[in-house]
Amino acid sequence: MSLWRKTQDPAKLPEKTAADPAEVLDTLTRFIVERSPALQPGDLDPQTPLLSSGILDSLTLIDMVAYVDQVYGVKLADVIELNADSSDTLQQLVDAISG
Repeated sequence: MSLWRKTQDPAKLPEKTAADPAEVLDTLTRFIVERSPALQPGDLDPQTPLLSSGILDSLTLIDMVAYVDQVYGVKLADVIELNADSSDTLQQLVDAISG
């Protein structure tokens, strides 16, 4: 058993529906802007690099992973590799969450 993750019986979990990509994009944009006072919503577009540009630091990334799990029921680490190659842009994250 992992000390990092409590696993649940998949049969007992509620069925999740796919999230609307436009709503996910808006939600993630607001999340990032609220934590980055130097940014405005118009500063981010779906292809803006987040990790490689330093917009998201490691602590903000951890907060976002927890937030996505809470809001959408998606464990990002289960659907996308969290690194600057596969999860650097808003669009990559939206695609992973929207499934």
